[in-house]
Amino acid sequence: MIAAPLALLLCSFAPAPPQDAAAAEEVTLVTFDPWQANIDRFESSVRKLGERDRKLYEAGGPPEGAVLLAGSSSVRLWMEGDVEEEMAPLPVVARGYGGARFSDFAYYADQLFAPHLTPGEPGAPVSAIALFVANDITGGAEAKPGDQTPEGAAAFVRHAIAVAHKMDADVPVALISVTPTPSRWAAWPRIAAFNAEMKRLADADDKVYFIDATAAYLKEDGTPNEALFRNDMLHQNDAGYAVWAKLLKSELTKILSEKG
Repeated sequence: MIAAPLALLLCSFAPAPPQDAAAAEEVTLVTFDPWQANIDRFESSVRKLGERDRKLYEAGGPPEGAVLLAGSSSVRLWMEGDVEEEMAPLPVVARGYGGARFSDFAYYADQLFAPHLTPGEPGAPVSAIALFVANDITGGAEAKPGDQTPEGAAAFVRHAIAVAHKMDADVPVALISVTPTPSRWAAWPRIAAFNAEMKRLADADDKVYFIDATAAYLKEDGTPNEALFRNDMLHQNDAGYAVWAKLLKSELTKILSEKG
């Protein structure tokens, strides 16, 4: 399903291993071994997000109807900024860690989702999940060593979706397109191919949505709008986040309205 263009409360919040073999059979099987060294780099980051969740739910949990916005550094920087104010009146819980790829996000998906989705536990479960992870494909026209193919990255996206739907079969999952950035513009054909793979996942599942924000970050000549990015030409500045907030609020509100 496509949104119009524009993105177990754990008994313990300590890190847990990914699903065991029996559980893995219930979700899309992927091979984590080739990516394990990179995955291990993020264990402490995921643990810190779990601590945020523990404190959030000890304080009563997020507002009813909140959306879990999870992903890589663009989410992390917003999480440390004014995301709640900029996304109002739509309540959000932002959870991001720098450098995230879907290969590690999928590995930790049970820990990242569980506090917000487990049925029957204290705290308001989130009403939807929105995912933005932008580091699977980088470099220039040619792939860098360690880059995913568009299809390979999509397999891990599918795994993350399956983990969410194993916890809550009805939760909408919105896949936010990877943004066209000046610093990675040479890699855009491969990034666009990955966006197309995510769109295909949404087309095949009525609980999955694709939010295409590409056009909002391009100038009339079809190249990235530098005015929306920080000096690194990779991460959004305040103007960029204002664009994102407007589009995400609009599309997520439509998704929640459809959910009923």
